[in-house]
Amino acid sequence: MRSEEGEYWLQPHPVQVLTLLRLLGNKELKNELVQVLTGEGKSVILGVLSTYAALVGYEVSCVCYSSYLSERDFKDFEAVFEEFGVLKMIKYSTVQEMCDRILNSAGNVRELTNKFLNSVVSPAPSSNNTGGQLTKRILLIDEVDVFFGVDFYGNTFNPATLFRNEHTFALLKFIWDNRIGKPHPANVFKTTHFTKLLTLFPTLERLFKSEVMKMLQAVTDVSLHNPIVMSDKIGYKIHDQISFTTVYGYETVFAYFHFHQRGDISQASLEEHVGMYIGCGKFSYAMIPEMFESIMGVSGTLESLSETERKIIQGYNIKRVACAPSIYGASRRDFKENSDVRVFRDKKEWFLKITQHAQDKINAKRSVIVFFDDEKVLEEFSQLHASLFQKFEKLTERTEFKETVVKKSTASGTLTVCSRVFGRGVDFVCRDDSTRAAGGVHVIQTFLTHSEAEFTQIKGRTARQGDPGTFEIIIWASDLGFVSISEEGIAKNEKDNTLFKMLQEAQNKHAKVLVESLIQKAQDVLPDHNKTLAFHKVLTQTKNTPQDQALIQKHIFDLNAASISTSKVAPYHLIFCLDDSGSMMGTPWNQLIEAMKGFMQKRIELCTSGGASAEDIVTIINHSHTAEVMCENHPITSSPETKTHFRSGGNNFKIALDLAKDQIAQVTDGYIPVLLFMSDGGCGNGEHEIENISRNFTPKGLKIFVIGFGQGCDEQKLKNMAIISGGQYFYGCTGVDLKAEFE
Repeated sequence: MRSEEGEYWLQPHPVQVLTLLRLLGNKELKNELVQVLTGEGKSVILGVLSTYAALVGYEVSCVCYSSYLSERDFKDFEAVFEEFGVLKMIKYSTVQEMCDRILNSAGNVRELTNKFLNSVVSPAPSSNNTGGQLTKRILLIDEVDVFFGVDFYGNTFNPATLFRNEHTFALLKFIWDNRIGKPHPANVFKTTHFTKLLTLFPTLERLFKSEVMKMLQAVTDVSLHNPIVMSDKIGYKIHDQISFTTVYGYETVFAYFHFHQRGDISQASLEEHVGMYIGCGKFSYAMIPEMFESIMGVSGTLESLSETERKIIQGYNIKRVACAPSIYGASRRDFKENSDVRVFRDKKEWFLKITQHAQDKINAKRSVIVFFDDEKVLEEFSQLHASLFQKFEKLTERTEFKETVVKKSTASGTLTVCSRVFGRGVDFVCRDDSTRAAGGVHVIQTFLTHSEAEFTQIKGRTARQGDPGTFEIIIWASDLGFVSISEEGIAKNEKDNTLFKMLQEAQNKHAKVLVESLIQKAQDVLPDHNKTLAFHKVLTQTKNTPQDQALIQKHIFDLNAASISTSKVAPYHLIFCLDDSGSMMGTPWNQLIEAMKGFMQKRIELCTSGGASAEDIVTIINHSHTAEVMCENHPITSSPETKTHFRSGGNNFKIALDLAKDQIAQVTDGYIPVLLFMSDGGCGNGEHEIENISRNFTPKGLKIFVIGFGQGCDEQKLKNMAIISGGQYFYGCTGVDLKAEFE
């Protein structure tokens, strides 16, 4: 092995040897998964397995959800791969990078699509499909539960090509310069920039018009997904890194204009990253493993998999699943379920208790690692309490030298605060004798995990490799709204010393709801996946005949069909669920009505700009602790916002969504049902109901939008409702923000 300290030998532990013998015990590498507990050498097993598979003729893709972990593990084994002469046959990468590599193996789809789009004014270059692929591929998965979980399974990998020239740049700049009030689509179509594009590419008029509609929608959304400027580029937080290859369509394009205007992005970078984003397909993550002859993986949490997750795995003909015994025997981790779990109502008290407990351990010459739900809370805690610690480290997606921070984190007297993504896979090995002698590393988890597997992983950051360690959970009560835990429930379980049991049950119930929708989601995206495969086949094998060119253009139109507008705008039945609980009294309610009014005005403008009359109809449901239909089936042009009024009360999402379900069931054929659920708070139900609505009415084309409003809203719960239902989540902190989100 090779590291910064030099070269060294690794002697595998007997359990690692047994695990490899289990995986390699057949003449052919068969589909199999093995559980190896956290901190007990999964990376070594994968490195040896990669070497062997390459030696017997496989092209190896070893994937991990984290680019930091993937790069770390590859560097550890790079010298071994070189020594055996298999370096070129082994690729360590994230799941997204692996998808890109596999799908481009017959030709770069982005480049080929871009070349085709430009072939209208110049001869189309022939495909660069040179073949030469290995006959066998093997997929090695690090942390199986992530790959087959909610982050990937049921979702799609969506490559797009940036189609740019002087006219696309000028067109986007025109829309940006006129973003206040937003220009009417008809006026954009009349600009010299748009007409010059049509002159050059007359057959792509429908596609270009649809892209303009998306531009107009995104021009005020530059702050969505929290763009970050570094090294003259815009990036986004993806797992444990800042990704500069992830793009959110025109939101990213206009973010470049925004930061250029502020002086943070150069003119050269602006011109390089601004253009039309044309979709090149939607690849189902669920179908990617089907491209491999063999699938193997290791995970620290196979025993934590739900019945649905096990069913998903079995669908890939993975029949053999084994659990390796611990290398180090019984864990020396100290965690008392009855006393090491605390919930605090006040945020300041929550921060104070985290600080006090950390100080107690550090004063005892130990080290402390605290995991926060997100970087925002982590930074707030750091600003208030970092000065109280002599050795204070931060590990977030923005941290440049992550490995340095990881090594420092277990030194005696050090407090390290981490965002939650580093609670999985990161090797916080304790090499400090003082820390070990004093009781080892102490880990504090400050949020409720979304699954048993995630909890096991975070807990496993201490007491690693036979060392002692301690663990505790300190949570802010306001963060528990997404799992429907009430103040009364917290108080009762505190009294009975059953807080941990209550939190576990709520966590598992929440995870079950999320996971059970995955199989249906994977089926829903399969048609787009198959269309994409057909498109890529003709794109990479084209002979540049007129028939091929016509077929490629048809595929591009089909794959972007969801955004291509026709002369007739499809009529919607808009069902608004408006929160009129007590906290919405006065100004908030008035702002909500204005936002809804602005939304309907924009919808009417959209219809008329397409040369059609606005035929949408509107139903409004008010919800507090009761729900009531305030207006039903009113034309959008009849000012339906005047038909509702404020009532006041508590919160009960269930009755609101049950009533919405009844209304959706009555939607007339020919109308697309759209549910817009809005709240400025949270409550103990709603997830099951909105998931049920999605399952029953998605075949009718139902669109779901969940909208949070105000600083007091339970964003996590509302986001989860959007995820569960396959909808979209939006948030408006103020009345102005809310109006922008609605529009």
